[in-house]
Amino acid sequence: MALAERIADWPIDLYVHSLGTRVTLRALAKAAKLALAREPAAGPEDTARLRGLFRQLGRIVLMGGSEYVVEAQIFNERLLSLAARDGWTAEFGPHVYNFGSKENDVLDVLAENFGPRTFGNSQVIGHNGLETGDRSARWMDLRIDGWPLRHWMEEFATDRNPMGFMISGDREGNIWDHWYYFTYRNNMAVYRSILRERPNWAFDALRAGAGHASGDPIAEGF
Repeated sequence: MALAERIADWPIDLYVHSLGTRVTLRALAKAAKLALAREPAAGPEDTARLRGLFRQLGRIVLMGGSEYVVEAQIFNERLLSLAARDGWTAEFGPHVYNFGSKENDVLDVLAENFGPRTFGNSQVIGHNGLETGDRSARWMDLRIDGWPLRHWMEEFATDRNPMGFMISGDREGNIWDHWYYFTYRNNMAVYRSILRERPNWAFDALRAGAGHASGDPIAEGF
């Protein structure tokens, strides 16, 4: 009981890969629709309960996401609407760290050609990110095989990682980089730090260049 009381207010983080991103984002998009009372079947108790759920969610780390861009945009819009409706502060509630790679044949060949989708909805977040044209207050696209982000990470320091981070999303000669997000050991240090050194990875801090040797904002986008 003492442990349950102690962790009751801890944020719930989600850490998912590939098809897990589709399951997670579809479920949260549906829950957000109910929380916003945009679903006719949503009663007051359902709306209140799900609004409470989103207030307890913390960081959502996505890797090699096979969810389609249009579906992710729907979730992002609903998340921003919830934040505005309930008056969340900048660092309160869910924040999405979307790690993707252009060198990912599993997504390129399979996810973008064989998955069930609506018309015109063929790109996936692990390849293209959110594609809104603007930075979202609650979604950050991070291309793990791109030199701008790799170079930025090398000069970004935290207490547990004072020498910076070495990341990679493309193993030379390997056409199956879909699993390299976690099979490359140094990538794991980034995910651990996001969840354990939370102030360093706050969106406002990253975009202001806090903790970076040159004070440069984090390299976002695909």
